[in-house]
Amino acid sequence: MKQRQAVEFDRPIYLRESGEDDSVIQFGKPPEHVKEDHENGVSRFGGLWREPDYVQTYLRASSILVAESRERNDLDNLGLPIFYLQRHTIELFLKSLLSHLYDIAKMKHEIYCTSEPQDCLPTKEQEERLAGKYKGHDLCLFWADFSSASNKLGFGDPPNELGNLIKDISAYENIHHTWSRYSSHAERKTGVLISHSKSEVAIPVVDIQNRIEKVIGGIEYKMGSDPKSYATILYDEWKSLSDRLEDLG
Repeated sequence: MKQRQAVEFDRPIYLRESGEDDSVIQFGKPPEHVKEDHENGVSRFGGLWREPDYVQTYLRASSILVAESRERNDLDNLGLPIFYLQRHTIELFLKSLLSHLYDIAKMKHEIYCTSEPQDCLPTKEQEERLAGKYKGHDLCLFWADFSSASNKLGFGDPPNELGNLIKDISAYENIHHTWSRYSSHAERKTGVLISHSKSEVAIPVVDIQNRIEKVIGGIEYKMGSDPKSYATILYDEWKSLSDRLEDLG
């Protein structure tokens, strides 16, 4: 077994203040930047120790926008960007889970080679979809890929509440999966421009936000959770396989 060595870093870690939110960016920044950035209206993130959690940052943005627009009685004007942030949050969350499943499939195939069925591996089309090359924003297609991979790898059916949420969100995108992003799209075969808002739509953005927060909160990784959440089970399997590959070296 390989001896694992401690990692040393040449940059300091700045801890968050007590009670400060760390769901998006885990650690703080140099004290001189805190006041300076606030006064100058600067958003500073990225780099060592300060990489943002993309799911949590979009979730936080939609939550704040929902609360503020409801308080201002401005939901009609801001409903479209709210919905976009919400569906993008779910897209990112779904893709992160799917990425873990694909990694698990590849590592199991590498370790067990002959005993692990080839059909557990993602297809070229599925990998290209995850990479955004082929219908890379269609939630229903991602859900189908996710359900298939979860069952093939022995994790069973993925959480129903996530599937129901995706189904309800996708119902508003029945014209096209870019419905909340652009005002129209061109049909691939005919080139005809299709408007995305010719008919009135009523979106329960407050209810959707509440459901998203509940669904993600119930599925996301939680250290030491009992019972283990779905994402925690995936991570534990991923970590076990990753350690084994490192030992095999």
